[in-house]
Formats: sequence, structure tokens, C-alpha cells
Amino acid sequence: MEDQEASLEQRIVKSSVEMFVRNGIKAVSMDDVAKCVGISKRTLYEVFSSKDELLYRCIEYMNVEQGKIFARRVDSEENVIDIFFGVMRDFLRYSQEVSTVFWEDLARISNRPLNDCFVQNNEAHRQAIVDLLEKGKDLGLVIRDVDSDIFSVVVTTRNNIVVRRLIDFNKWTYADLMVHISGIFLRGIATPKGQELINERLEELKKMAASGSQEY
Repeated sequence: MEDQEASLEQRIVKSSVEMFVRNGIKAVSMDDVAKCVGISKRTLYEVFSSKDELLYRCIEYMNVEQGKIFARRVDSEENVIDIFFGVMRDFLRYSQEVSTVFWEDLARISNRPLNDCFVQNNEAHRQAIVDLLEKGKDLGLVIRDVDSDIFSVVVTTRNNIVVRRLIDFNKWTYADLMVHISGIFLRGIATPKGQELINERLEELKKMAASGSQEY
């Protein structure tokens, strides 16, 4: 019975996330969620007592999924520079999947538990960046003098700006953004050895930008 309840909750959350990120939060009603999942509204409210509770669970789910993607990237790449490029690609790909109205709706919501959820997620990402930078120093790719804590805060803030579409995505391609963001944030902290690797990755991205490609 508990497995069935957990399965139903997961179905509701996954369906809700898809609708929220595609249509925005305000446009999706509990009726819409119930219809999408194929359950009655009464059953939905037996699992989630309110839309706010459902939204919190959805954001929590999204954070967990992002964490899994980050972990897989760390496991799959050979060095810190490629991990940073890979994570940046993941963030940009994610930004394409989420509508602007979702972030606009989310920004209007004053909800302490929801805000705490975002703070915890940002802190988890920040600490992961710190760990990567320290590893990069050990590998001779990142300058020893770089303050990992400060840099991690800057990168986390930058990611929020990009993902929440606070810049004009109609003006530049995602490959363009990758080239310039990567150049600014990674070249400045890299050793000559690290810069050589960064330059190789940037050349690949510049070719994508020149072709107008949105794939990376």
C-alpha cells in the first residue's frame, strides 16, 4: 500500500513539474493536475493538501534531479575543466526546457519553505563548486590563489541569471553565451595548463556559435 501511495505521489509530482515548467505555475490548476494524472480531484487532495504543498514538492524534486545530473557529470568527465563545461551545458540545456513565465510566477510567490528550498539547493551547488575548484588546484588546472568560496558564490549567481532567463535569449545563441561566459569565468582562474584546455573547449564552442547551432 505504501509503495502504491509513493508511486502515485511520484506520478503527480512528475506530471505537475512538466506542466509547471511548460505553462507556468499560475496557469496550472489542481483540476489540470488531476486530469493529467487520471485521478479525481479528491484523490489529489488526499495526497497534497494544497497547491503550495504540491509546488514545494515539485521544486524539491527538480533540485534532486539537478543534483543527480551534476553527480553524473562529475563521474563521467576526466578533469575539472571538462566538468565545468559540462555543468554549464547542462544549465543552458535546462534553461531551454523551462518557460520564462514559470520563473516569473515563481518570483511572485512569497513562501518561506519554498525560499528555504532554493537556498539549500544553491548551497549544495556552491559547495560542489568549491570541492571541484580545490580538486582543480591539486591537478594544476586552477590557480592556488583563487578563493574557492567567493568564486562559487559568483558562479551560483551567474547560473541563476542564465537559467531564469534574465538576459535576452533572442539576441544570442546558447553557444554564444557558452563561449563568453566560459571565457570570463574560467580563464581568469586557470593556470597555463588549465587555459590550454579551456581554449580547446572554447574553440569547439565558437564553431557552434558561428554555425548558429543550439546543440552542445
